Amino acid sequence: MKKLLVLILALTVCLALFACGGGEDPTCTEHIDADSNGKCDSCGATVEPEDDDGKTDEDLVLVTDSVTGFAIVCANSLSDKATGYVIDFMNTLNRYYLEDGNLKQNYDAHGFDDAVEVIFGAPKNRGDAFIKDEHYLGYKGFSIELIGNKLFVLGGGDRGYQEAIKYLEDTLFDLESYGEEAIDELVIPKGTKYESIPTNYDITNFTIDGNDANEYVLTYTASSKVAKSAATTLQNAIYKGAGIWLPHVALKDVTNEQKVIYVEFTKGDKERRTDDGCTVYVKDGDLHIECEFENKFEDIMYSFIDDKLSSEKVAFSKSYTFSKDVRNIYYKDFGAKGNGETDDFYAIKACHDEANKWGHTVNAEEGATYYIGKENGTDSIIVKTDTYLNCCTFIWDDRVLPDPSESKAYLSPIYQIAPSEASYSLSGSSLPVKSLASGATSIENFAPGKRVLVLIYDNTKRHYIRFGGNQNNGTAQKEIIIVNADGTIDPTTPVQWDYSTLSKMEIYHIDEEPLVFSGGRKGQVNNYGALGTFDNFDCIDRTTIHTIFNDAPSEYKYHNRNIEVRRSNVTVQNFEHILDDDVEHSAPYGGFVNVLYATDIVVDGMVFQKQRAFSTTGAGGNVSMGSYEIHADYANNVTWQNCRQSNFFQPNGSVIYNGYMATNYCKNLVFDNMTSCSFDSHCGLYNGIIKNSTVEHLNFIGGGLCKLENVTVYTDGANAAICLREDYGSIWDGEVIIDGLVMKTSKENVTLSVMRAYWTNHDFGYTCYLPERVSINNAKIVHYGYKVENEVRSEWKIKENHVPLHLYANLELYTGADISDPYTNTEKYPNDYTKCNCYEVYDGKKSFNDTDGDGRCNNDLNPNDTYTVWCWGFEDHPNKAINANPYIPTKEVYLTNCGNLKFIVPSTLQFYDTVLYIDGTLQKKN
Repeated sequence: MKKLLVLILALTVCLALFACGGGEDPTCTEHIDADSNGKCDSCGATVEPEDDDGKTDEDLVLVTDSVTGFAIVCANSLSDKATGYVIDFMNTLNRYYLEDGNLKQNYDAHGFDDAVEVIFGAPKNRGDAFIKDEHYLGYKGFSIELIGNKLFVLGGGDRGYQEAIKYLEDTLFDLESYGEEAIDELVIPKGTKYESIPTNYDITNFTIDGNDANEYVLTYTASSKVAKSAATTLQNAIYKGAGIWLPHVALKDVTNEQKVIYVEFTKGDKERRTDDGCTVYVKDGDLHIECEFENKFEDIMYSFIDDKLSSEKVAFSKSYTFSKDVRNIYYKDFGAKGNGETDDFYAIKACHDEANKWGHTVNAEEGATYYIGKENGTDSIIVKTDTYLNCCTFIWDDRVLPDPSESKAYLSPIYQIAPSEASYSLSGSSLPVKSLASGATSIENFAPGKRVLVLIYDNTKRHYIRFGGNQNNGTAQKEIIIVNADGTIDPTTPVQWDYSTLSKMEIYHIDEEPLVFSGGRKGQVNNYGALGTFDNFDCIDRTTIHTIFNDAPSEYKYHNRNIEVRRSNVTVQNFEHILDDDVEHSAPYGGFVNVLYATDIVVDGMVFQKQRAFSTTGAGGNVSMGSYEIHADYANNVTWQNCRQSNFFQPNGSVIYNGYMATNYCKNLVFDNMTSCSFDSHCGLYNGIIKNSTVEHLNFIGGGLCKLENVTVYTDGANAAICLREDYGSIWDGEVIIDGLVMKTSKENVTLSVMRAYWTNHDFGYTCYLPERVSINNAKIVHYGYKVENEVRSEWKIKENHVPLHLYANLELYTGADISDPYTNTEKYPNDYTKCNCYEVYDGKKSFNDTDGDGRCNNDLNPNDTYTVWCWGFEDHPNKAINANPYIPTKEVYLTNCGNLKFIVPSTLQFYDTVLYIDGTLQKKN
């Protein structure tokens, strides 16, 4: 009972201290408190409760005779943090002060009108007596009020509930006075009411363009959940910092008279982007907060508060602006060690995953060395945002990969630059048309609504039926085209073949927003000097990537431990690739930079290194494996520029060659300012341009325009400027333009050609064309010498145009005859060597056995020799009875500004109608 009296006395003092209203009116002789607020209704004087041993019938008994008679209630509107404060308070009472320790927590739905409750928050099902907007209290403020048999505790914010519970413990319940004793009696007197509205906020004077911040409302674009979330974050930040609660008003409901703080999410708005990703500024009396990144908005707000709103008096002038770098995130922030030993793959991946979600720019740490071993398994680091690796170093250790026969880990690129949307395909009844003609300008019934890359198929036809050591039975006829939003076909990617049966369409999304994947720094400018040179090339800042070669079996299981570009509109720049290949054998690599199913790609400022060649057994015998630095499949408008091959010259000074680049089914490829041992198109190219470059080998197969402009070719390996690949029929169905060509040879007597082409009696699946028109301007042959002293190579010119320049080489076997095969009207010959076992009938001299003279090889498994199959090596048959590959020869050749260069056009029958003009004059035939 002693504690009860002390409590009542304390509460009486408390009520006297905090009572509102004026002093006593001497004319008021009877003080009446009808609303039970502890004050006289007439004069405002304090009205003491009737004393009945310290309590009245309206007092609230919480504990009597050490028995707990109340419940703790948390309103559903309480935050998790505030609810946690309440639970801690309840546990404290149970543990130390309540003898039965049976205090329980309830929620809104479990209350009863006759239950004694201490209620935190404002439950909706306890009547309207205490439903109010608590924000008038301020973030730190609170109120405690007894209404009937409920003690209501309301906080202005989480901090308010924390302060309210402290007040309950220290003052209202006076827990400290109990010491180690349990509460035997606890009564809340009638009229208990207390409010605390602090003013000691960090910001006590908050103005915008001279206006008090209390006059403002928050608004945002109504349709943007991101902007609404950001506005709520700002609302809470200002509430915590200044105690001012700014209401939300939908943008459509803002009146001209209202002053606003406008929160906007600006991702995708190019004109309003900033280098830092966010900006705060005042315009026409309103405060604008703009940000590209939702997940960084809270950082912006608290940095904004800490940096600009930390003093008591804050005034935003008309010209106020503020920005913070939230665009950039770093590998180290996600756990990457960069010590060259710890496998950092998943830390780097986590960083890019976060960036992909929100749109951040990714950065590596300059000077770090990131080790990538086998940790990734078959995962890849997916890149969808700008990345700057800041001249760091990578070690890609492929020795630790599982055996390719046991795992597909070797197929996974390290980095994959991925599109924002997935591809999809159409076939069967979903196809918009059943056929598509060569030269078609649109696809009927197909309007994708945006520009897309489309791969079209005709599975009834086979093309690129390869001949030679890597012979195969070809692939379905296919090619890529760019289709506009309305279904029209971009004229730069025309349909080359007739698709009498359209079997399938694969549609690939084109991201129109540019993306940069750079080994250098953001804002770095690469100055290479004049075109065709590499002035200052070695001064460019780059990231170095060391590949430690795999030691897998030397067979065609291409390793894709590389940078793979599957997104359109990408620039990959400023990397140096160094090969640590001290292994006895290795599987080949599918390209250090590999472009797939994409358009509008630039590869710039790279240092490539030719990989050492290994050999394996191909379909037709032992072959050297192509292991590539540059690769592209199903790609359009790809430019490799300002790149150099570090081992273009071998230690002895000669030019290296063998498997450096490979492309398949591409259109519009460009080499510009390159030093590269080869440019190579395999299964077809439409339009290829080489300019301002030095090369050793140019392999072209396909059609359209083949153009060389200001090109130097070292010819000792190929003896030709352009090689039309024999294994695909030496086809170029289009035009060749050469404007500025220097062909270098170290040989005294040599046969040099503009183009090396082969006639092979083999059905490649298509008609083989030589270029219809060839134009050559300003070409010359330079005989040069070279030496290496102290690891420095030098060369000098001996003489010019010392040998004739031939239009073609290696066409001597073709007689021009087109002898019909009696079976051609009824049979197709797919060149499937497995059906006739031709590989069994070659002897050491590669003779061709055809004992019955029907133009087919003998088949040991079928003595009657009835297989209707063309077999490899038919061109060696002495009678050449059947021509499976009637060539279409060149029609026109134009030669200008070539000085004393002697030029030779083949005199064989098929070139009988070819015309040659030299400096505009038609030349007579011999």
